[in-house]
Amino acid sequence: MSDFRRFASPHSARRLRAHIVALVAWLASSTAVFAQSTADLTRISVEDLMRLEVTSVSKKERPLGTSPAAVFVLTNEDIRRSGLTSLPELLRLVPGLHVARIDGSKWAVSARGFNGRFANKLLVLVDGRTVYSPLYSGVYWDEVDVPLGDIERVEVIRGPGATMWGANAVNGVINVITKDAGATQGTSLSLTTGSEDRIAASARYGGTLGNGLSWRAWGKAFDRGPLARPDGSAASDGWRMGRAGFRADYRPNDTDDVTLQGDLHSGHEDQTSAALLYSAPYRQLFDERADVDGRNLVARWTRTHSPQSETSLQVFTDHTRRSESLIGHTRSTLDIDFQHRQALGRRHDLVWGLGYRRGHSLLTNSDLVFFADTDHREWLASAFAEDEIQLAPERLTLTLGMKVERNVYSGVELQPNVRAMWSVSSRDSIWTAITRGVRTPSLLENGANVKVAATPGPQGLPAVITVIGNGTPDVESLWATEVGYRRHWSAVSLDVSAFRNNYGSLFSLNPGAPELVMEQTPFIRVPYFIDSALHGRAYGVEGSGTWRVRQGWTLTAGYTFLDLALTSDGVEQPGLSFESTEDDSPKHQVVLRSLTSFGRRWEADASLFLRSASDEDRVPAAARLDLRAGYRVSDRLTVSVAGTNLLDAHHFEFLSVLNEEITQPRRSVSLQTAWSF
Repeated sequence: MSDFRRFASPHSARRLRAHIVALVAWLASSTAVFAQSTADLTRISVEDLMRLEVTSVSKKERPLGTSPAAVFVLTNEDIRRSGLTSLPELLRLVPGLHVARIDGSKWAVSARGFNGRFANKLLVLVDGRTVYSPLYSGVYWDEVDVPLGDIERVEVIRGPGATMWGANAVNGVINVITKDAGATQGTSLSLTTGSEDRIAASARYGGTLGNGLSWRAWGKAFDRGPLARPDGSAASDGWRMGRAGFRADYRPNDTDDVTLQGDLHSGHEDQTSAALLYSAPYRQLFDERADVDGRNLVARWTRTHSPQSETSLQVFTDHTRRSESLIGHTRSTLDIDFQHRQALGRRHDLVWGLGYRRGHSLLTNSDLVFFADTDHREWLASAFAEDEIQLAPERLTLTLGMKVERNVYSGVELQPNVRAMWSVSSRDSIWTAITRGVRTPSLLENGANVKVAATPGPQGLPAVITVIGNGTPDVESLWATEVGYRRHWSAVSLDVSAFRNNYGSLFSLNPGAPELVMEQTPFIRVPYFIDSALHGRAYGVEGSGTWRVRQGWTLTAGYTFLDLALTSDGVEQPGLSFESTEDDSPKHQVVLRSLTSFGRRWEADASLFLRSASDEDRVPAAARLDLRAGYRVSDRLTVSVAGTNLLDAHHFEFLSVLNEEITQPRRSVSLQTAWSF
């Protein structure tokens, strides 16, 4: 617990105690008034929470309480009552995830370590569509701008989900599931204005055309202000984005279900970039505008043959473009996924499927980043099968699965999975799992030449540190062992999991011999070659609990402990990776929430986040408090006021070696109005 000692310095301890006392007093006062109200999140029973249906663990619906994985669900009501306005910020509410704001439009999000803007071990999906950039095997979070009011739930698996979802689902899976079009009928308008969200508006209209067809169309736009520099002045990282889309669900009979949905977006992001100079001061910062746009289309057909048999086919196409001084990148993706579920007798429930993905990337080089192959094509083919075996019906279940993938970089990869679930009683369950996951190599690792920095060199020549990717011999791999326990009482639930991860062939940088480069301005190249020389292990504990204190008041809590160490040739290293290291994620994280309803009209909610220091103490320990108060003017109109980061004027969250200027989230207040009719 040494990392928490920073909370205990005399000044910090007094300040933190004052904040916690204020929060406890606010919580105590919020319980003084209770009255009858309509059903909401504070009135759902613990048993109902455990029966929430999830699909991300085994690609079929099953109750949360019987899922043999470390899974957490954010419901639509969780999202609404958080007062937050972006998906990455919402993920702070999930125990086991580390979320850090880098600048106005960039986040670092990871599970179980290895965090960074280019974190590459977390798979993110939106309604089954993989949100993925082959440039670095990760996620551009600014492109995942889903209308929050249309989200039914967000399912988060901590730990590998490779057997079901394939490569890159190494440390976790985030699956954003939006509402069926039939659940979003009529007109809905929302408006947010505040100190960070200067203006954000969205509109949605849903209807039916008879014969089982329902649809919705929507649009949203926002203008977000800049974060703060360390001295408190405004940074150059404002963000403006517009997005529009539709969804149609067609059910012509009791067996077929067809969905067609898509959206397009376009926006501008202010950012501070750097030009590399070959003489002092060797780097010059400048402000620029990055342009981002894209579109996607998803078609999905499901046929239910019987309660024990179901077939589905999904096809999606995705096209995105990013233009900035560092690099220009245009990518197109076509993905086809087929799945069939069939119960075999009374004891076996088999799910199997086939998948194929083809991608095309067009790259524009700059003075700092160079790719030899600027017109790159890649493909991936896969097959999987998973059998859930009832060894003792409703008591003991064994799950055996295997994913076989072939990619253009490393050939065939096997990703097996063994899980067991023991229902000790109607209230207690224990699960365990052993899983292998892999990460597909990225374009960066297989052909990039990146000039990172320049320094004074010998004989008056500049020395230019250059990262060179020429293909790694192995894919990054993981063997994970997990065990979990769940227990629920009449008003309390508890979910605890522990894990140990063993990593192999991790992304690393190995120095090469300096060499003289004769260009218009001669320089000494100091090369660092991208390799796979690192290995590592991680272990940790993740826990969450819910307490229905009384009708109208719910408390939730989550705690995460993580210990990660990297080694090379048996010698512990402080971290030799390009972006994320073993200390990028804090060892300890805590999230506490209170949701309170006063009668039918008033709501008062609070979230407190605590984290220990990270990045070798360069990112200090911190506490964050968010508050929200909501008032239901009528059944169709709701008004709320939300405050985030209320403990500090601004604070530091993440240090990235690729971030040109340190920016910090500010204290912010917003007014949110939602109207439906």
